[in-house]
Amino acid sequence: MRFILAFLLAASATAQPVTETVDVHVLEIEAVVIDKQGKPVEGLTKDDFVVQIGSRPAEIANFYVVKPLPAGEAALQAHGGADTRLVIFIDDLHLRRRGKKRAIDALRAHLDKFDPKATAMLVVWNGSMNVRVPATNDRAVLLRALEAIDREPPLGTRYDGERRAMLRTIDTVAEKMTSARQGPPTAASKFGVENESERPEILGQKVMTFAETYSRETQNTLEALREAVSTLKGLDGRKVLLYISEGLPLQPAGEVIEYWSRLMRDGRLQQPAEEPMDEYLKTFSGRASEAMRFDQTSRFVELVRDAQAARVMFSAIEPAGSGGFDDAGLMDEGRSKPARVDSSLSRHNQRSAMQMVAEETGGRYFADENDLEVVMDALAGHVSTYYSLAVRAPQQRDVAVRVGVRNRKDVRVLTSRRRSSALQEEAVNAAVRARLYSREAVNPLEANVQFGAAWPDSRRCRVPVQIIIPAGKLTAGPDGKAEFSVRAMVLDSKQRESKIQHMVRKIVPQPDAAVTESIAFGLQPSRYIVSLAILDHVTGETSYIQTEIDTSVCGS
Repeated sequence: MRFILAFLLAASATAQPVTETVDVHVLEIEAVVIDKQGKPVEGLTKDDFVVQIGSRPAEIANFYVVKPLPAGEAALQAHGGADTRLVIFIDDLHLRRRGKKRAIDALRAHLDKFDPKATAMLVVWNGSMNVRVPATNDRAVLLRALEAIDREPPLGTRYDGERRAMLRTIDTVAEKMTSARQGPPTAASKFGVENESERPEILGQKVMTFAETYSRETQNTLEALREAVSTLKGLDGRKVLLYISEGLPLQPAGEVIEYWSRLMRDGRLQQPAEEPMDEYLKTFSGRASEAMRFDQTSRFVELVRDAQAARVMFSAIEPAGSGGFDDAGLMDEGRSKPARVDSSLSRHNQRSAMQMVAEETGGRYFADENDLEVVMDALAGHVSTYYSLAVRAPQQRDVAVRVGVRNRKDVRVLTSRRRSSALQEEAVNAAVRARLYSREAVNPLEANVQFGAAWPDSRRCRVPVQIIIPAGKLTAGPDGKAEFSVRAMVLDSKQRESKIQHMVRKIVPQPDAAVTESIAFGLQPSRYIVSLAILDHVTGETSYIQTEIDTSVCGS
């Protein structure tokens, strides 16, 4: 949810935003190479790799191996590689008790297997997205949060109950209509059922309403995942989103619709022979699959594109194990079963889309694995051990990527299958937003940002801000002028984000004089986290600064 952050500037009418363009000649590609057992393959060199961008081979301009160094060493790599960033996304809406407990127990037992320099953010989705732990490498904080989440009941069993009830209703109507066709005609058997609400067309509407409800829930979950991915966009380093769920359907309630459709085609949900079939049922009976109305393929593709653009590797764990997906048993329990629900269809429906997301972004999908220690070992390796390939690429916003290893058919390369290149302005905006959550300050311009006391201004609070850039830190262009911009975004106490505000200034820098810019924020009374970027347009150097301000005492 967004609200308005106003820049209150006397000269704001003359401050025009500009669009910066940067030619992209090099793409950074991260690749994990695994053997048939899923273990990372080490010892490869630049000459072992072959890269294709689009339909053409690409030259590898730079190559290095990233892996954790022994504890106590100051840097992850001598080349200065950035730390690993992990988002653990626990989807309570699509977890049952057994699977959730197994996943949390495995995380608690194996957090120390991940690179100790890696930061982790812990997110719980239960219909709203709750950031339980912002990015941290403090394992004690993460363990306490996991213990608290373990005590909260998962919500996945709610769908099981509602699905059973819907299937029982379908069975009941099918049995009554079968009895009506076999018995003598009566007033009660006009439609095969005595209860008007059990007429086939009314039942069909109930099935569609049931599917619509879970279609919206799936869409909301996908939007939450996209939101989590976006918090990593603009940050450096290895970025991994670990999704813990027992599946997210490509076609919500698809197995229920298929079951109802099959009983329709078999004649068990048709009216008695002497009664004309309702036009609604005639229309439905001619369709191959009503479930396609709720197909979410396009939204899963949007998630893939977002993850690829943010350079986020998406991996998923279905934690219940090989005995956890007992879908047929769950749905058949307590039913007379005029037919069986297609368990294989349901399993494919729950898994196929997330498998696609993982494969397209260079991650893995773990299912039917009873030993989660094996899964955690694999994930720890994928998160912090990989090959980095910098390749020369055409100047395109979106390109297909293929990476292989010469003469090694026994290995598999995990990497994003497409890459999108952001313009500088887009990259800076993404970094400003990401730092609302990661709180990572870098200040190559040595800018000093000072916030004054908030005071009332009409129905808002005015917060004066002074930005001071030391002499010599801004670089003049060919015209003798330096150009810099300030971007700002805030997050309020209800976790609502503002839009990014943007101002640009051109100045003639003085050799011995600092550059001072005074602006003001217009905000409603509340507590805020502020994220700013100060960008030198000539050199591209950018300072990112965050702070907290409190306007709840505006005017005091």
